[in-house]
Amino acid sequence: MSDSSALIPTPPFPRLRPDITITPIDEPLFEVDWRELAWWFGIPEVGDHTRWAVYDPPAWQLTSYCDMQSVRPALVHGIEGVEVATVDYELGEEERINPWSLFARLTDSRVQYLATLSIQNGARRLFTLLDEGFDADWGESRRLVRHTGRFTAQPDGSYRQTGTPQPGETVEGMDICRVMIGNYAFTCLHVLDVAYAFNEHSIMMEGYLDRDGRTILCRRYNGRQWHVTTEGAHRISWDERFPENQRLVIDGVTFVHWYDCLSGRACGPSK
Repeated sequence: MSDSSALIPTPPFPRLRPDITITPIDEPLFEVDWRELAWWFGIPEVGDHTRWAVYDPPAWQLTSYCDMQSVRPALVHGIEGVEVATVDYELGEEERINPWSLFARLTDSRVQYLATLSIQNGARRLFTLLDEGFDADWGESRRLVRHTGRFTAQPDGSYRQTGTPQPGETVEGMDICRVMIGNYAFTCLHVLDVAYAFNEHSIMMEGYLDRDGRTILCRRYNGRQWHVTTEGAHRISWDERFPENQRLVIDGVTFVHWYDCLSGRACGPSK
């Protein structure tokens, strides 16, 4: 559902991204129980309320934020889960408020999306785990996030994929970092999330998870050729589009930092 006429309330996040400093620290690696919906910050447990924000380059301005509340138990194709009432607030020249719902569940080992409910082109659309393409768009994630040795650092700062992860364990713990966001400091497990088989048309997420398994910061990376076409506005590769942005190279594939997402707790306890 989209309501461009509604007034967006004053955002609960700063309009400009706070300064971010990330410093690896020499502390033992820890594992986390990641109960969140992967890279959506919320937890599918009734009572959870999570807000998070998106900041885009080159000015790192707030371009949208999301409010998620796990409001009630739900049943999808006989599977028990939770309804997460979600509102996206899009900022900029055309401000929009987009309310929708997603349905998900926690198991002992996984976090699984079950369905989404939205309004598209004036029609209410229910998209569930039995529909073609749902797993590719949503799917599930493993709760246990740890270091497995999947990646080996190279002298030039790149990585090689050398380890063999367990099935479904694409989120790899890399090291422990001190993450400063404005005046707030966090000790986090630094993780990378990328498919086992990848190329320059792939995407990658980089995240910083605290000991409670909550995402403080995540960063979206695109392979150089992700959605690059031979015509129109998307003919420029991502390293040309953002020449100053950070790069991560794995097995010779270059991923370019696109945007940042900050959780509410990253910007202060009242968020």
